[in-house]
Parts: sequence; C-alpha cells; structure tokens
Amino acid sequence: KAMGIDGRISPKFLQPGPGFGGSCFPKDAKALIAMAEELGANLKVVKSAVEANQLQKERMVKKLFNLFDGNVKNKTIAILGLAFKAQTDDIRESPAIDIIDALQSNGAIIKAFDPAANDNMKKLYNDLDTYVSWEEAVKDADGVVIMTEWNEFRGMDLLKLKGLVKSPNILDCRNILKIDDLEKLGFKYDNVGRKKR
Repeated sequence: KAMGIDGRISPKFLQPGPGFGGSCFPKDAKALIAMAEELGANLKVVKSAVEANQLQKERMVKKLFNLFDGNVKNKTIAILGLAFKAQTDDIRESPAIDIIDALQSNGAIIKAFDPAANDNMKKLYNDLDTYVSWEEAVKDADGVVIMTEWNEFRGMDLLKLKGLVKSPNILDCRNILKIDDLEKLGFKYDNVGRKKR
C-alpha cells in the first residue's frame, strides 16, 4: 500500500515509449537477475522485462526505417531528445543511442538536439552534430524522431516544423503529438501503440 502512495510509482510512468534507460533500472534489473541465478533462482518476469525493453528499442529503429521504406542512406534525420527521460542530462542506456547506432551504420546524416544532454552525447559520439534548438536541428531534415518527452517538444508548432523540414516524416516515440494535428498537416508519421486514423 505504501508503494502506491509514492508519486514515483504510479500510472503516470506507465506510458508507451521507446524503452527504459538511465543509470539505475537497467543496471539494477541485470544485477537482480545475476544474484538470483547465483542462488539458483530464475527470475522470468525480470528477465522478460529486460528482453522486452531491448526489443522495444529495436522496434523503434524498425518504425523509423519503415518511414523511409527501409532505406535511410543519405537521409538527414533529426533526433529530438537524447537523454533517457526529460529533466535530466543522463544518457546512460538511452534509447536514443540505439537510434543513433542504427542510423550511423546505415549511412544516415544525424542532426540532434536535447535541452540538457547534447554535451554528454557528444562525449559518446564526438562526430555527432548537435544544435541549440529543435528548430535548428530539424531544418532541412528528411525525418524527425522524438525520443524524449521534453515539454518544448510537446509544445512544438507543427506548422512551423513542417515549414522547416525537407520532408514531413515523424516518429513520435513518446506519443506527445496529437495524431489529428499531424494528419491535418499531412505528416507521414508513426508512434508507439496509438492507432492511426
């Protein structure tokens, strides 16, 4: 009962997304599995959560590639959000890393912006082009991927966004944009678990 009172453990965190990351949960889950195995126990639920998380990250890569019929070579992709969640600069185990790796290995050009995590991601990818605003990052992009639920991405002017990009392709991994608004403006889009109209 006490855990249910804690605001950090509540339905507000049970939202579809690109997978979990950060310094604690992935590491702690793997440590718990290892400790249990040492004691001869098999934590199927925890193992399944770790596996499902990795599969979710892979699904986001597939969804992005599907927006481009499987070929991102020489496509400019803007990644909005590098941290594993909003209000932090922590990139450890961030789902954005999986997207960056897949795009780089398939010849895409990446432009990225995060209000707090640009510098940390540059330490991991010193050749990553980061920008100081979402507007600069999306300019002339063939596609946009929202990876982190920062409020400034929630409040994006979609008409302005459409005017800045080369092609109106968007993958909303946090379901923060309204499908009706995207459709009215002619975006080709995908999201996580919401039905397209």
